[in-house]
Amino acid sequence: MGSAAPPPTVDAHWKALAAGHRGLVVVDPAVRPAEWEAVVDGLCTAVAALTARTALPVPPPRRGTAFVRDPEVPLDERHPSTGPLRESIALLTWADRTRDAELADAALSFLTAVARTAHDASAEQRGYARWHIGLAHGLLAESRSGHAERDRVEAALTAYGEALATGCGGAVRAAVLTSQAAMLVRRTTGERGENLERALCAAREAVLLWDRLAAPAQRARALLGAAAVHLALPPGDPAEHVAAACEALGRAVALPPAPAACGPAAWSLADWITAVDELGAALVLRGAAVPARDADRALGLLRVALAARPAAPAPAARAATLRRLGLAAAVRRLRAADDTERNALRAQEIRWLREAAALDGRPGRPGQPWAGGR
Repeated sequence: MGSAAPPPTVDAHWKALAAGHRGLVVVDPAVRPAEWEAVVDGLCTAVAALTARTALPVPPPRRGTAFVRDPEVPLDERHPSTGPLRESIALLTWADRTRDAELADAALSFLTAVARTAHDASAEQRGYARWHIGLAHGLLAESRSGHAERDRVEAALTAYGEALATGCGGAVRAAVLTSQAAMLVRRTTGERGENLERALCAAREAVLLWDRLAAPAQRARALLGAAAVHLALPPGDPAEHVAAACEALGRAVALPPAPAACGPAAWSLADWITAVDELGAALVLRGAAVPARDADRALGLLRVALAARPAAPAPAARAATLRRLGLAAAVRRLRAADDTERNALRAQEIRWLREAAALDGRPGRPGQPWAGGR
């Protein structure tokens, strides 16, 4: 008997992911359904293996601090504010990672003091400090509710406005605009349509800036932010905004993820999975108007996202994707060719929604098997 084949390496899984990624972008499920299914199956296998091997963090829900990574701006080493600024940013980064509000509050105090001492620093350095003050307020807003949350959102927007007023350009301006767009979506004061129009302008400028700076990873994250603004439905035709969101997310998905060894600023597997999940959900938002091709693509994308989200340690993230799969199956059922396909899709829909209900711990109700009942 021959020896057992060696287990596939992480490199092999990355190669499979790269091959599947290309297929995900170019294969049309309506024209080549068998090839599409093979692409999705291969991606699910590769993503699940990489998730298990690399402890892929489950992407958090959308926040005002989401969709941007620190651009790591070169700071003036001779300026007295530089050392304290780096230390304050390190504290804020740890507060974000641990979701510790007290640490975030301490980081905000330090950053505010540092910003005062940086009054004669370069525009980029002053804008960089103010941007982090906004991020700290945004982080603190997540642990607040009601008026306290609203005040933190307003404080973050004030800090972002002050950062832009320094005249900073390049990566700092792009980062501030990306964060500002996300925070404007959360804003509850003022006229909502006006807030969303401002958010859309900021998000579009951020995408253009990252493009000019040849920063594809940051550009992809800014595209995620732009899609989130479109999906909040600013004034205008809702169908056009959904289509624009799908286009932005499609451009983000088209950027292949990079291994963790490429550094924290790279477009990571977690980032890519977030884009895949969001695109899958956005493709079916038009309900009965969704073509079968888009519904099939949504089902495939969401299956890939689900493969990256095991039930442990974050059941809520898996449950959210399962609910999106249930919705996609329901929409695809409207385009079923016959009763056999319709019944199969209905069975899948119930199975996914039952699992989501079990992960959420929600009791089933009679007549609603998708909620765990009989």
